[in-house]
Amino acid sequence: MDPVSSMTMKCSSENGDENPKFKRLYICLDVLNKGWKEGCRRILGLDGCFIKGFHTGQLLIAIGVDPDNQMYPVAYALVKGQTIKKICNSKPPDNWCNPRTFLLGSN
Repeated sequence: MDPVSSMTMKCSSENGDENPKFKRLYICLDVLNKGWKEGCRRILGLDGCFIKGFHTGQLLIAIGVDPDNQMYPVAYALVKGQTIKKICNSKPPDNWCNPRTFLLGSN
C-alpha cells in the first residue's frame, strides 16, 4: 500500500482470549481518492451488502459519480453487524437510511 492511502483495522480480545477477534476494516486507496477529487462530481453516497455464511457482517462502500454517471468507488469498509448496531443505537433499524435512496436524493 502506498504511504498516502489509509487503512484502519479494529480487533478486540474478550475475557483474556489470546486470539483477537475481527471487528472492522476500512480502506481508502489514494489513487481512488485522487480520482474522485479530480474527475468526479461532488456527490458521495453509500452502498452496502450483507455478508452471509460463517463470517457475517456488512460490506459498506463510499461511492462517487463519474462524468459518465457511473459509480466510482472511493473507500470501503467491512463491519460486523453488532458494531453497526452500537453506532446506530440512537435510531431503530426501521429508521436507518436506505443508501440507494440517499444516493439518488429522493425520499
